[in-house]
Amino acid sequence: MTPVDRARSYLGRRFRPQGRHASTGFDCIGLVCAAHLIDADDVPRDYRLRGFCVVRLLQQLERFFSTIPVGEATPGDVALLQPRIDQFHLGILTEGGMIHADARLRKVVETPRISAWPILSAHRRTTSE
Repeated sequence: MTPVDRARSYLGRRFRPQGRHASTGFDCIGLVCAAHLIDADDVPRDYRLRGFCVVRLLQQLERFFSTIPVGEATPGDVALLQPRIDQFHLGILTEGGMIHADARLRKVVETPRISAWPILSAHRRTTSE
């Protein structure tokens, strides 16, 4: 099963800030962990939805992912997005869009296109699953 297949299996699961498990809900980081088979307990929860340091998030991503050029991203890769000046978000890229834990809709959704939010960087899992 690919990361996209796993992410799709969570469509409709509830959004929960700092959520790490399908049974209780996901945030964007928890969804990425689940889709890429990363132990969610290995990823800190000491962040806020807004106003946190993107450098810390990138440092955490580098533990599991390599940064790649945005134009080379393929399904299953992770996009770091910036919905607002003080907010960052992760999405799992699909064939024509992305899957993410949507705080506004309160659930995991798949969008038919890549977000209108600026994509700051793209990341590919560095270890085999």
